[in-house]
Amino acid sequence: MNKDVDKNSINSKKINRYRILKYIYENKSTSQVILSKSLGLSESTISRNIRPYIDNLLVHTGKSFSTGGRKANLFSFNYSYKNILSIQIDRDFLRASIGELDGRIIEYYDKKVDNYNFDEFKVELHNVLKYFNSYKDKIAAIVFGISGYVLPNGNFYVSILDWNNIKSIDLVNVVKQYFNKSIIAFENDANLLALRELHDPSQTGNHILCLYWERGLGMGLILDRKLYIGRGASGEIGQCVFTSKKLEDYLESILRSEKIVWEITKVLRNLFLLFDPDLIVLNGKFEKFFKDIHKIWTNEFSNPCKLIVSSGGDKAILEGGIYYGAELYLRNLTTGFKSNGKVWR
Repeated sequence: MNKDVDKNSINSKKINRYRILKYIYENKSTSQVILSKSLGLSESTISRNIRPYIDNLLVHTGKSFSTGGRKANLFSFNYSYKNILSIQIDRDFLRASIGELDGRIIEYYDKKVDNYNFDEFKVELHNVLKYFNSYKDKIAAIVFGISGYVLPNGNFYVSILDWNNIKSIDLVNVVKQYFNKSIIAFENDANLLALRELHDPSQTGNHILCLYWERGLGMGLILDRKLYIGRGASGEIGQCVFTSKKLEDYLESILRSEKIVWEITKVLRNLFLLFDPDLIVLNGKFEKFFKDIHKIWTNEFSNPCKLIVSSGGDKAILEGGIYYGAELYLRNLTTGFKSNGKVWR
């Protein structure tokens, strides 16, 4: 057999499995008939590909009459089959949660801690990993939400932490002491907020712009219902220079000034004009000013998009991390992927 043909056949099977599982994951339950019609695959292909996941990741929930008059097998996604450990690192705190694959948080951890120095952060990271060690056998992925991003060589770029000489492998080595079989991933906190809003059933827009502001300021973009990452560092709005200072430093400097509301609203207006999203979602420090921001937004601007505060509150980034971890788990389960500076397995 031609090796290229054989390789293409194997890749096609992997992709089909991913598409099938992802469809059931997003729709909660479905039938082989609906899967076949929705994905353009034969029912025999559907049956063959879901067989390994019955009674673990998928649950056979009976049969239902289809429009053709014959009974169709029904399947539901078992969101509690595996868990995701989501960890958020900011300058002044460390939050973590265990969640099911549908984003639901089971247990939550929140501690004020100085993460500026990596060695001090590692001490608290050990505490978190010990705290959640009882879930060891069920944790499929561990996701770190950071106020920055990982460079191609594995180095961190985090504006609010002194981690310039730290590589992602340094954190991986700590995690592997407790969870040596889990996928480990790093993602920008604002990107995780965007993923959280994408999965929120109350949000129906195709283009969502999210801003997260704590010690740093970041932006996550959903374009055509997909996370936009550019070459890997898109959305670093806080590092942009609109005055003599970086935007996140400028907003911090006027935080207690009367002009803070108007300055934030101007930033939002400019982002609206640049990206024309269906929805803008705010999280973090924005919440204390939201009522006044929203008043200007609706009264003084023509045809603005919807502007809201994330309903996830302090757990929004963690929920996004759970969704991201679930996606990595499904991809690894069906197609596999190689470790890099951002994702390890």
